[in-house]
Amino acid sequence: YLAAGIVMLLFYRHQPKMIKSILILVSLGLILSAVNVRTHGLGTYEQITQYYSGGRLDEIRDAIKAMPSASSYVLGMGPGFAYPSKVFAVQGALHRNLHFTPLSLIIYYGVIFSGLFAFYILRMLPAAWRALNDKTNPVRLSYAVYFFASLPFALTEFSVFSYANFAIACGLLLASDKQKPLPTINESA
Repeated sequence: YLAAGIVMLLFYRHQPKMIKSILILVSLGLILSAVNVRTHGLGTYEQITQYYSGGRLDEIRDAIKAMPSASSYVLGMGPGFAYPSKVFAVQGALHRNLHFTPLSLIIYYGVIFSGLFAFYILRMLPAAWRALNDKTNPVRLSYAVYFFASLPFALTEFSVFSYANFAIACGLLLASDKQKPLPTINESA
């Protein structure tokens, strides 16, 4: 829902009536969420976060607990790393997935690679923002919106390397940002 809200805000950011409608929908969602909390009898903060995180917070705790030493964070444990999880793993089996992308990158690939990858993503932000403001190319605009919507999604799913669309969006945004605009008919005459 967060990604859908970002997409709607980015596409309709210049239309005040649509933004009001989006804010009304978000408010309605928050009200329904509060009703849901009361209906399920979730009284404590921990119960609420457990319910809405779907066990992902326990998954984070379990993965950190399974790291053998602090030095393991430097180069990571590798993509084959598995750890015991009380929430996601089948009884007796080890769990291999970590949904929180930033921590997943650090645990599997280490701080060095994660830092370089974060630099790459930060480099993408200005290019994506320029594409977002380019009204002449709807394809470029779509990839920019997809990029921005994927960032918060990466906090709940290991989506960066799982879905090719993110890599394609990054590559196309960087390539189109370096490309000079084609001359219009009036400029070439």
